Amino acid sequence: MSVNRTGRGAIAVNKGLGCVVVTFNPDCNLIKLVNSLYKEYEKMVIVDNASTINNNFIEIFKDKDDIKIICNEDNLGIATALNVGVNELGLEGIKYAMLLDQDSSIDGESIKILYNTIKNNKNYGIVGPVIGLKKDADTLIGGFIAAKGKSLSKKHIMEHTKMNVLTNITSGSIINISLFDSVGKFWEGLFIEGVDDEYCLRMHSCGYQVIVVADAILAQNYGEKFISLKKFGVVWNATFHKPYRNYYVFRNGTLIVKRYMFTQPKYVVFKILSMFKRLLTIYLVEDEVWEKYKYSFKGIFDGIIGREGKIYK
Repeated sequence: MSVNRTGRGAIAVNKGLGCVVVTFNPDCNLIKLVNSLYKEYEKMVIVDNASTINNNFIEIFKDKDDIKIICNEDNLGIATALNVGVNELGLEGIKYAMLLDQDSSIDGESIKILYNTIKNNKNYGIVGPVIGLKKDADTLIGGFIAAKGKSLSKKHIMEHTKMNVLTNITSGSIINISLFDSVGKFWEGLFIEGVDDEYCLRMHSCGYQVIVVADAILAQNYGEKFISLKKFGVVWNATFHKPYRNYYVFRNGTLIVKRYMFTQPKYVVFKILSMFKRLLTIYLVEDEVWEKYKYSFKGIFDGIIGREGKIYK
């Protein structure tokens, strides 16, 4: 079934599916992204976290009936913006929401595959794609840890299959909006970083599955630049994030470890190991090592004492 779109003469491909796009000083490709995807959804909500550059999209899309712009007066972070956007879709009577970052892109076929997967299984809390490098979509980024079993090894899933995974990134994933009542909203105290991991863990804790579908691909940018290289027999993925971003990575990682120490021990072990590896990656591959270490160790300390919210913009 389709729905007519007032003023555009277009047809919603996936009735009952909305989209939330979170923006903060996006690049010039955002307008192209929105124009290429809006027809896939019954409603698209763009939540802007007080962008000061490349914010002309607000004027361009503000009068579109099927695209709503919500402008926050300050940068409230990814979690708060997602909650605002999903809540808006719920008020419109829309049952499912695809969540997108401003630097991600996904095609219509992948959206259809993900939507058909989640709406046909009530046990699926989140359904998401595999991740490809945006500059080379055929190059998949990493793998996934299976939700069941003791193995901490990441694995790529086989073509035409799906997998119940421990965590997946938020961007490109579809959630069942009705679960906000039972599972709760995204953890706003995290601000940025780790929001997706924590929500996936909460889904598992509430008895729902987090599914990755091999035939759906999201093209994603990683950090300031992305370099993957092999040293000492180990693959090191360097994202070259600005120093302050490491504060949130390590603070939020510590907060999540504390929250799920007894209920999700498999994730806790993985997260501690991955944070240690990130410190080594910074030292072996990246620049501004000591500046990044300063923010990283401050993040660990603040996580231990339970500090939340926005510290650095």
